[in-house]
Amino acid sequence: MRCWGWNAFGQVGDGTTQDRPAPTEVTVPGGAVSVAAGGRHTCAVATDGVAWCWGANDRGQLGSAVGALSLRPARVSTSVRFARVVAGDRHSCGVDVDGLAWCWGAGDQAQRGAGRLEDQVVPVPVSGGRIFQEMVAGGAHTCAISFGTTFCWGRGAEGQVGDGQAQLRGNPTLVGTGYGLISAGWNHTCGVDAGGVAWCWGSGAQGQLGTGLYVSSLIPVRVVASVPFHGLHR
Repeated sequence: MRCWGWNAFGQVGDGTTQDRPAPTEVTVPGGAVSVAAGGRHTCAVATDGVAWCWGANDRGQLGSAVGALSLRPARVSTSVRFARVVAGDRHSCGVDVDGLAWCWGAGDQAQRGAGRLEDQVVPVPVSGGRIFQEMVAGGAHTCAISFGTTFCWGRGAEGQVGDGQAQLRGNPTLVGTGYGLISAGWNHTCGVDAGGVAWCWGSGAQGQLGTGLYVSSLIPVRVVASVPFHGLHR
């Protein structure tokens, strides 16, 4: 695996805090099959399902008690085997091999989806016990798809949870059905439905909802486009 860019907190994972302008080799025991970049940390899943994280750990986002940061991949403290991981600003989540969701790190905005607001240094299950096929993490919110139904939780002050309320949600909250793809930015979220139509919700102050206006929305609004979408990236 290779990483590059800002490295002040060791988020590149090569054992240094030197910025890397070119791809730099990072060693994940067993080899990485999934990787996610957060605000100041990075996480990956190895071929055996073990999760590894590195970089800043000020809120427990690495999932282990390695100190304030780790310059190299550190194993997440759990026996859970993951299929994929996602990384937010200061929290991380993963979907295990059975489809159950787990989160760790910052919890002040309920971004872990466990109904509590304290930080957590080890993975804890997301409330509800749902099976998820997709998951994404924003700045301080998280969203996931369960059999075609989208749920979000965490910070909702800008509408990024998408349930019509400008408040945080401590547990997975229904957004809608029909989205096959989702993506989360700092304080907004987007999804693509089965027809390739993109919808976004949350902060629109910089035009990030794609509606042609600089306005926010507490519920999904249709992106102005003339062609169908087949993917989304934050």
